[in-house]
Amino acid sequence: MSVRVLTWTLAVFLLIHPQAASAFPWMIKHNYTSCQSCHVDPSGGGVMTDYGRAQQQTLLETQWGTPNLEGEASPNTQFLYGALGSSRPEWFLPELSVRAGGLFSRSVNLGASSNEGQVRDVLVPVVMAADVRAAVVAGAFRAMASLGVAPRRAFAASLTPVGDVDGTKLISRDYWLGAALLDDALFIRAGRLTLPFGIRSVEHTLWARAVTRTDFNDSQQHGVAVAYSGESFRTEVMAIAGNFQVSPDDYRERGASGYFEYVFAPNLTAGVSSLVTFARYDRLRSEANTLRQAHGLFARYAPSPDLALVAELDALVRSSQQGGLQAGVVGYAQADLEVVRGLHLLGTVELLREDQRGAAGTQLGGWLGMSWFVTRGLEVRLDGFARQTPVQGQPSISNLGGVLLLHLYL
Repeated sequence: MSVRVLTWTLAVFLLIHPQAASAFPWMIKHNYTSCQSCHVDPSGGGVMTDYGRAQQQTLLETQWGTPNLEGEASPNTQFLYGALGSSRPEWFLPELSVRAGGLFSRSVNLGASSNEGQVRDVLVPVVMAADVRAAVVAGAFRAMASLGVAPRRAFAASLTPVGDVDGTKLISRDYWLGAALLDDALFIRAGRLTLPFGIRSVEHTLWARAVTRTDFNDSQQHGVAVAYSGESFRTEVMAIAGNFQVSPDDYRERGASGYFEYVFAPNLTAGVSSLVTFARYDRLRSEANTLRQAHGLFARYAPSPDLALVAELDALVRSSQQGGLQAGVVGYAQADLEVVRGLHLLGTVELLREDQRGAAGTQLGGWLGMSWFVTRGLEVRLDGFARQTPVQGQPSISNLGGVLLLHLYL
């Protein structure tokens, strides 16, 4: 496969990979430094608690008509706009998430051998999420599971045999059993979990999430995790047993992952994270005996009630039978400005430098976006992006485009 085709394929793959949205690190501007009050998952994302659903209305969504000065959430914040009423047990927390829209992407490769190959445009409809999730919270007992349909990709989360064929498949991103102890400060879980590492956010296509394989799209792994949330810090560590939804066993990574985040002030946190895994065969890189590491820093800061800043920088180290020892760095910085309640303007810059079997280069990217929580259960997301990829001995390849999405969350 030529470099041009490989790069174009990777760019489109990253952008239309199915996505689940549930984690917003910019909630720190509302003095939320921890995640467990709003999410069943102690590190954020996934099923929301009843309290978290109420905060969606009072803090996230555009307020129409007379403002609710008392900050009380209406009954329609519950599942299916509260249609189940009192028939839904308090311990049962169901959710539905559908995210779909359109993608335009242009790949410009000035080093292509023909004029036809220099520019390639793609305009396609996309379905990034079509999932149902549910959690059980009964005393100290906790459980969560998700089930969805992916029209494209999501191979690592598939419940049905797919091989190398891309098509509609039944998927489950995460499922686990656990217990919350010590007044919910200590949380122990076992199952298929999102790896605890760095900043958990909805932008799974960021290089920091894709390269470290710590997004919560389909990179979850089976294992056991222990989380603890104190007044001034939170932490989670996980023993990784491998992703048992891929086979054969040689493809499965084993190791450990974790983070520690300290709360310096209600509007300022910083942390460290680390990940080490080993696989007898890396199915994404086609390399044997791969040891993969990522170690980094991250921070969240809200200088005002309308502005939140987040950043992450990770060192990358990997060794394999074919590629030898390789090193790199990945990171990003993002600003979120809420111009009016529910309407967010986002700006993101990112970088990636990674050895590729003797060749190295710095990739740069930028995003400008708008996220509008229009009303209860509806988000409109519009993003424009630009990414530049160096090619050894040739002009760099540019990827430009935009994505328009409607997200229905009930």
